[in-house]
Amino acid sequence: MYYYSSSTIPSAALAYTINKVEPNELDIYTEAQQKQQSSSNDNSDSDSDSSRPLRVLWVGSGDLTGVTKNLFPPGNEVTAVDLIRPTRNELRTATTYATEHGYQLKFEQGDATKLKFTDDSFDVVVCSMFLCQDFNPAVVVSEIRRVLKPNGRFGFYEHVEDIDEVIVGKVFGEASVVKVEYYKEIANVMAGVVRKV
Repeated sequence: MYYYSSSTIPSAALAYTINKVEPNELDIYTEAQQKQQSSSNDNSDSDSDSSRPLRVLWVGSGDLTGVTKNLFPPGNEVTAVDLIRPTRNELRTATTYATEHGYQLKFEQGDATKLKFTDDSFDVVVCSMFLCQDFNPAVVVSEIRRVLKPNGRFGFYEHVEDIDEVIVGKVFGEASVVKVEYYKEIANVMAGVVRKV
């Protein structure tokens, strides 16, 4: 399946493949968190070293029960952000689980429409079933793109119809697509991974 969108240039069109498969949240998060090797002609500094932990921002983490889905591999540094603070017990349970599974987890209360992090702060941003909230998703996705490092990845798993039109069409651009999956006859979930180009 291909998606086409009009562009500001009338003769131009954006096109990318949408894989017709039932999206899997774990697969999407795994793809988003793959460490990228720098190319031989890339003059990157040690910040792109594949041996260092990935800095991951988990937007819309809710009560943090998502940690039990094993969405984050060992070695990563995960910052969970949500407008509502989890209870002390939820936070303790989640951080204990993360530590036992080899990654760091911290929670920061915050508004996804105005992320308090500096530009180019994270290697990866992920969110699930979050962009349907009572806000303009383009604002949140723009904030996500802002806090991503160059070539950083955004993994999304959403039940908002045509969310790719916001993520790809309005914010990240066609060249950003790593993969997009959607099979509406099986599940009303669109998922994918894009990178900051």
